[in-house]
Amino acid sequence: NGKRKLACDKLYDEAVADLRYENLVDSRCIVLSSPEWEKGITGIVAARLTNDFKRPSFILVPSGDGIYKGTCRSVENINIYEALSAVSDTLTEFGGHSQAAGFSIRTEKLAEFKQRMNEYLGKFPTEYFMPYCTYDIELNPDEVSVSLIKELEKLEPTGNGFVKPLFKISATDLSVSLCKSNVN
Repeated sequence: NGKRKLACDKLYDEAVADLRYENLVDSRCIVLSSPEWEKGITGIVAARLTNDFKRPSFILVPSGDGIYKGTCRSVENINIYEALSAVSDTLTEFGGHSQAAGFSIRTEKLAEFKQRMNEYLGKFPTEYFMPYCTYDIELNPDEVSVSLIKELEKLEPTGNGFVKPLFKISATDLSVSLCKSNVN
């Protein structure tokens, strides 16, 4: 599991480095490939890229005979299976569901796939591709207290299946106090 996590982190870092050459302002999707990437972890990396960049992500690896195998993940409100269906004539095969799918494509169709996928995604509102944050409840600044924090600590441990609550606090005037540590 540790090796898999390291491999995922390495592929993710390489993908992010490749994004330096992409125009994410005008592109509605991420389409990346490398012969060095491992097929077994591309779904995890596609999900991370989608989450971090708010774009449907398509990660491809060559599988021989001029074919690339790809995996993709989508953002909320965009059905990735329908997106692949819209450009299915560029693919040799595909399958999946609304948020995740797999596909195969011939090497010579990659550029057309990317262009047409961006065109297809261009019909969706810009808001679908913008970062957003969801929260559980909005608090007034005067509602935050040591007592509240102690009560929240009673809910721990949080983690997978029991997510830590997220609060929104709107403030118009903030001040910061710097404290010095007595520890040498």
